Amino acid sequence: MKKAKIVVLFYSTYGNTYKMAEGVVEGAKSVPGVEVLLRRVIFGTPTRFGNMAAQMKTFIDSMGRLWAKKA
Repeated sequence: MKKAKIVVLFYSTYGNTYKMAEGVVEGAKSVPGVEVLLRRVIFGTPTRFGNMAAQMKTFIDSMGRLWAKKA
């Protein structure tokens, strides 16, 4: 059976989302047969006035062309 590969991608201004991302990595590494690299993508972002951080929104919006091409 192939190992599941995971990347944890996040943006953090004050370190809180970073701490959450570290927890995700630790949890993923604790599962037998999991290699934390690239297979699933987990996005984490702080909220500002009920919205995601502008930097994360800009990044996600910039990926629209790739999504449309199903890349």
